[in-house]
Amino acid sequence: MLDLLNDLANRLNSKFDADTELQEKLGDINRTIQIELNNDVFYHLRVVGGKIVDIVEGAVEEPDLKIITDRATFEGIINGTVKPLKAYALQKIKLKGSLKDRLLFKDLLSGNKKEKK
Repeated sequence: MLDLLNDLANRLNSKFDADTELQEKLGDINRTIQIELNNDVFYHLRVVGGKIVDIVEGAVEEPDLKIITDRATFEGIINGTVKPLKAYALQKIKLKGSLKDRLLFKDLLSGNKKEKK
């Protein structure tokens, strides 16, 4: 899973570097995000200046945003085979945090979309 998260971070950070609109929208964001998979596996990452840094296995005490889901749903969202909004509507993923932080998740994932040819 760490490899998958690092790959996601690299894609998102590359998109951030190339997209001035995304830089303006997320450039001042500094948050800690915790991912909880299957109620027993935790990862956390920091978003600093709009870029993902420090992806680490384990939980943190007070993350700004908690993403709670199962491994298959999360991998599907990252790989683009599961639509995040549909997973949220079907309660396959839960986001705990302020509205601003929940919208951050949406904005970060917008950078995950594959380029259309």
